[in-house]
Amino acid sequence: MSMFVNYATIGDLAEYMGKSIDDLPSGVDILVQRASELVCIAMRNNYNPDNNEHKEAAKLAVCSQCQDWIEREVSA
Repeated sequence: MSMFVNYATIGDLAEYMGKSIDDLPSGVDILVQRASELVCIAMRNNYNPDNNEHKEAAKLAVCSQCQDWIEREVSA
């Protein structure tokens, strides 16, 4: 169990990538969790969960990182 918060959902990722959830690879929940951990570390506590801009930025960062990993795996 991770001690980090997930800043995006699988649904957020699917929407970001323009796909349905069913079109995402298996194990995508782990990708979202790991990307959220990286984003949390990168933010170094400069995140306010009550600030909608912070929430949206964190969500987009997680989705972007997951998309990169997925596309790298597909092209490998």
